[in-house]
Amino acid sequence: MNRRFAKEHWVGLAAILLFIVGCYIGLFVAPAERHMGEVQRIMYVHVPVAVACYVAFFVTALASRAQPSGRRTGYETRARAGTKNAAEQATA
Repeated sequence: MNRRFAKEHWVGLAAILLFIVGCYIGLFVAPAERHMGEVQRIMYVHVPVAVACYVAFFVTALASRAQPSGRRTGYETRARAGTKNAAEQATA
């Protein structure tokens, strides 16, 4: 059994760390907006998460559409992974 991390694991770990750093910067380091004040800071986190959720649903839609018409396998796996990612990000 190979105990080394695959490339995907390192990319996932980097993404998690960058997400945590981005949330910290967006919520605590960024200055307050002039008119809305402290409430505006949630937009620095909310909008990127919403965009990532839309991308995951788009990948799911493409993979689901390609599944019945293609002979190559793997589309179902991509559709399931996209659905899982979209659902996780929608609850964040």
